[in-house]
Amino acid sequence: MRTKYSGLEIIGATEVDSLEAIQGFRTKTGADYPILHGLTAEAKQAYGVKSYPFFVVIGKDGTIVGSDDAAIAKAAGG
Repeated sequence: MRTKYSGLEIIGATEVDSLEAIQGFRTKTGADYPILHGLTAEAKQAYGVKSYPFFVVIGKDGTIVGSDDAAIAKAAGG
């Protein structure tokens, strides 16, 4: 997936284990980025995932830089 940001890598994640379902998603949306599957409850908790789609920006040092929760709060004036 091309982005306007140099060095940005897009990685998807889902709790779905079905490779067939993931391939269907790729075909339907044109997603051309890696998709991790079988996301565990521990991983969802670590990144603050509450619903899908959920977006997390992770810095090069591995720390969470931002998430869609922050964007939603900002848009809501919070």
